[in-house]
Amino acid sequence: MKNFIIFSLMVLSLVLALNAISAENQNLTILYTGATSGKMQPCTCGPDADLGGLSRRDTALAELRKSYPDALLVDAGGSFAEPSYQGKLEAQAYLDMLQILGYDALALGPGDLVYGRGLFTDHAGSFALASNLQFKKQTPWADLPRDITRGSIKIRLLALASPEDVNAGRQTDATVIPPPVYVVKQLSDDRLLVVLCNMPREKALPLLDLQGVDAMINAEASLDESAKPLFQFANGKVYAETAIYSSRIGVLHLSVKDGGILAAQNSLISLDKSFAPGARVRPIIERFEKATKKIFLDTLAGRPLFDKKASPFTGGEACRACHAEAYKVWENSGHAQAWAALKKTRRNFDPECIVCHSVGYGQPGGFFSEQDSPDLINVSCETCHGPGKAHSANGETPMAKTEFKDCLRCHIPDVSPNFQAESAWAKIKH
Repeated sequence: MKNFIIFSLMVLSLVLALNAISAENQNLTILYTGATSGKMQPCTCGPDADLGGLSRRDTALAELRKSYPDALLVDAGGSFAEPSYQGKLEAQAYLDMLQILGYDALALGPGDLVYGRGLFTDHAGSFALASNLQFKKQTPWADLPRDITRGSIKIRLLALASPEDVNAGRQTDATVIPPPVYVVKQLSDDRLLVVLCNMPREKALPLLDLQGVDAMINAEASLDESAKPLFQFANGKVYAETAIYSSRIGVLHLSVKDGGILAAQNSLISLDKSFAPGARVRPIIERFEKATKKIFLDTLAGRPLFDKKASPFTGGEACRACHAEAYKVWENSGHAQAWAALKKTRRNFDPECIVCHSVGYGQPGGFFSEQDSPDLINVSCETCHGPGKAHSANGETPMAKTEFKDCLRCHIPDVSPNFQAESAWAKIKH
């Protein structure tokens, strides 16, 4: 609640600041996101990862719209992560939610075409944008700018990709017009030229220097969620970076006169748990949750029934008798509550989450379901040390030795962005 009050005061102060600008100038507000990287919902495994998500974005944007009803709403791209069947379902849901939230433009980043053009045509045809890409088959959102008017301000949006990025995305039927060449063709004396892109900073900034470019929003973001994205305003040009995993919404205020930017103010709204779930996107999130549950149940249908006797895993409780002190360390750790945390967020049927909240998921005799293999929920002894039935039977069969680097199998940047393996290892050492 405290963070939400701070957010409301911030919005009010920005409104007052804009009103203080000379009446001769026109004001434009741009709300921007980007670098979502497939993280449609925040990971709640730890407070450092519990930021972002489309549900909180829904609520925050609804509040911002009350103060800035005519704001331009854009996403600079970097929407998806590595491809998977579940990832494609999530990508469809993500685009459907952006449409509901009223985005004016979504730029295509280098990996965003991984599911093909049809995904955007079917789910984002009205707001997807790939300005300097040409395809063999005519594509309604490619090879064009997007012209938008807000009051008396005319804006031209360009979504630019570099040739090597698109090639990395394996889009062999795409021809890329080099960004500098394309920008020159789109110059307009009476339009504010705003570039959306998803490039390394060293590639993006030279494009900002091109004559005629007024502002750039770049979805190339630091993997550290605590890092502050770069913002700069100099010589009438604006450069703003999005936050990783869309953990923050950018609020950019521009004072415009005669097609140029006279002043710029920027702020970032952190999407933490003080933002209640949004009502507009909830039906799509529920649809996706049902789809992931079906994926999980389908995997069970294609596997033999769980056979506890044949399983090489015993579950952590079997370790207690001989390793009481080590068990106590585990019992007091977050690992012992891993499954409860998953259920609390309704992710206990999500295969991409289950693998790091159970023992041996996907391995022979590993976690099957909460009902069939209840001893294999949570991150217990065998998650790190390997199957323990043989060791439990004779006490002599060695268990695998672990190192703190083994923690990085699950504590990856998008779920534990500030994870320090060595200090975390010390907390669970036994």
